[in-house]
Amino acid sequence: MKVMPYSYRRILFPLLLVFVLSLTGCMSGSGLQDKFSTSVAVIAPSTSITEGQAVILEASISNGANATGTVTFYNGSTAIGTGAVGTSLFSLNGVAQLSTTFSSSGVQSITAKYSGDEFNSSSTSAAISIGVYSNQLATSSVTLQASTTTPQYQTIVTLTAA
Repeated sequence: MKVMPYSYRRILFPLLLVFVLSLTGCMSGSGLQDKFSTSVAVIAPSTSITEGQAVILEASISNGANATGTVTFYNGSTAIGTGAVGTSLFSLNGVAQLSTTFSSSGVQSITAKYSGDEFNSSSTSAAISIGVYSNQLATSSVTLQASTTTPQYQTIVTLTAA
């Protein structure tokens, strides 16, 4: 058996040590600096709903690598709830859902903010608008007036509705 000369061992040992330590740092997560860049899109089943009607908002996280974590949904600057990120059978993207109702009518501006995780960066969606309409119907009445109440045969009668 031939033994490696001392001068070779003196050069190879520090190189091997640096290689092993760099792998150890990457494996523990402390050496991993770059994360996958993600993007989030908010999806609503309708852009027009009735006040008090339950609606399921969905956030789709794309470009990530098996995204985990949470998504916080906002109406303007107010947080309205969070959803855990999971995977969908029909998509490779991460998906989070939130069931909510809107208690005031008007246009609601909905965004979603993904928290990020160990491998994926955080991101915020563009806003979508949802029109929320009052569930109270306005009361109305109709009055019908005729120009005459006893018309002659084949004469013109004017009807006015108000």
